Amino acid sequence: MARHKHIMEFHSVSMVSPVASTDSKPKDICLQKSAGSGMEEVAIKAAVEYSLQPALEGDRTPVAMRIAINRDFRLH
Repeated sequence: MARHKHIMEFHSVSMVSPVASTDSKPKDICLQKSAGSGMEEVAIKAAVEYSLQPALEGDRTPVAMRIAINRDFRLH
């Protein structure tokens, strides 16, 4: 008798949107798209640890700017 492996796959994307502040730390992190299954919490926790380069104005002065970060989750 043949045995069949049951393969469970999960693929989803969360999008978080922090402000890249002038001190390189993410601020005011917003969830833009939820991956479900609790993955949005993982995406937010990861974003808190990022070191981000601030945007630069024309005279090279650092300015805070909201950015988008996609977190791709794949479980096989």
